[in-house]
Amino acid sequence: LSIAGKARIQIWHDALAMIYDRPLSGWGPGTFSVAFPAYQTYGFNHQFVNYAHNDYVELTTDTGILGLAVFISGLFWLYISCLKKLTKTQSKYLPNIGVGSLAACFSILIHSVTDCNLQIQANLFLLVIAAGIAVIAADKSRRNSMRKADIFLDSPTKKRILFIGCCLLFCASAAIAALPFLCEQALTAAKISFRQRKYDDAISQIDQALFFNPDNAELLSLKGDILLTKRSQTDRLSDIKSCTGCKNIIFWYEKASKAAPTNSSYLRKQGAFFERYQKIAQAKKAYKEAIQLSPMYAPPYYRLAILYLRQRQTDDALNAFRQYLERAGTTKVPQVLDDIWSAGGEYEMQKRAIPATASFQQAFANYLARNGKKELAEQENAFAFRQDPTARNAREHLNFLWRNKNFTDSVKMSKAYLDQFPEDIWIKERYAVSLEKIKQYEQAVLIYQQLATTFSDKPQKAAKYFIKIARLYAQQKLYSKAVAVLHQGIEKYPRTGILFYHTGLYLRQMKKNEDALHALKKAGSLMPDNVWVRYQLGEEYRRNKLEQEALNEWKECLAIKPTFARCKAGIKRIEKEFGLPVSGQ
Repeated sequence: LSIAGKARIQIWHDALAMIYDRPLSGWGPGTFSVAFPAYQTYGFNHQFVNYAHNDYVELTTDTGILGLAVFISGLFWLYISCLKKLTKTQSKYLPNIGVGSLAACFSILIHSVTDCNLQIQANLFLLVIAAGIAVIAADKSRRNSMRKADIFLDSPTKKRILFIGCCLLFCASAAIAALPFLCEQALTAAKISFRQRKYDDAISQIDQALFFNPDNAELLSLKGDILLTKRSQTDRLSDIKSCTGCKNIIFWYEKASKAAPTNSSYLRKQGAFFERYQKIAQAKKAYKEAIQLSPMYAPPYYRLAILYLRQRQTDDALNAFRQYLERAGTTKVPQVLDDIWSAGGEYEMQKRAIPATASFQQAFANYLARNGKKELAEQENAFAFRQDPTARNAREHLNFLWRNKNFTDSVKMSKAYLDQFPEDIWIKERYAVSLEKIKQYEQAVLIYQQLATTFSDKPQKAAKYFIKIARLYAQQKLYSKAVAVLHQGIEKYPRTGILFYHTGLYLRQMKKNEDALHALKKAGSLMPDNVWVRYQLGEEYRRNKLEQEALNEWKECLAIKPTFARCKAGIKRIEKEFGLPVSGQ
């Protein structure tokens, strides 16, 4: 999970509560990801937080203050002993090698303050290598270091003892390293067999993996899943009611929960199992325990809400749905509202399940609009803006009105929002476009003129608004006014080719072919690589009965974009009408 700065600080704050509960010994090496959910106070959009993003904080949560003290003491010994030896040597190279290696270690340790640096094996290996080089450089700097080592190993008996010890250490390390690998291999094979519905083979492979690691919660849970799936294929209604053979399945889920007592997902699986076999009280108990263990884990809230809904415990169901949405996010709003609707819940009941924040109210409004309840949707959108009166929420409201083609209200609300956010360009543009839709062209022109003035120092943006004003006049067949507006823009921005291009098109509508040709030539000189300019210029040449020039323009257009179909069609049309040879076409 990629975590931003503020979220990291929140993680560290929650991790301090973990340290407070077990200050000396910690929660155990590598247990942060399973112990943290019980202390997590911020949802991170329902994403799994696997590391503390601070190696020193995570080391303290895993091994306690004692483990942190040992680590810090080792670092102090490394730096003090190495620097002490390196400052006494007369070598020219060893101090540079040693100090450089210590600097590399320091950079890695500094990075570990804000990230899970040492959880990446390559970085940890690099730290060990750099520290080893520093120690070797410091050791080499001592006088007679090699002679003393030879004196220590001068006895054959001592050499044999050292060799046997090294062999035993190597064998033990290899065995310890191989056990997780063998367990992982067996687990992978079991998952493949499970997907292929070879349940007996999968169970056999899991038993092999459990031989290497009998307390692996994932293995224990997977065995329960396989037994449940195998049984579900032969279940009869009488078996479901009596729950025949349930004890063998629930045994593995309970064992997985004991193996990982801080992981709520296994409790959720127990709840789902009891729910399947209609043990509602036990299912509720399992879900509640999962929630108590990991308050920010969303799925148990949803399943608990469904159980409450089935038993007509409306208040409890809506409260659980609301807590689920707070953790799962706005994307789950349609799912929850559909469940409430299928249980007979109307608007008021749905509204009670929605958290009272702007983002959830907007999601609720979108849901209502999709289901044809536009008046209620508009009401919820207005409420969302009152909850959080920001420009962003104003834009969301206007987008909602636009999607529902409610342009009259869009004009009304845009005007109201501009009183609160007079400098918001997006709202101004939406206001002008909404005015266009209800054919209030004069007011739309005034808004576009204001926007063109706002961007007077940016020719391309200002030109866009001059073109929009001209388009409004063209929609009313007022081509002379459209051309006049574009000429105003050309006077201010004579190097903006797009203004000449649109001027040429409107002059063509006025049957002023020579003026249109001149404008399009100017646009072509300012935008030589624009295929539409080239095409329209060729078309204007054709209208002025300059067929060869038209062919040349369309050939240049095809050189820029060989797949431009309009140029190809124009060339074929001229060939057919006038029989002019076009080489290569």
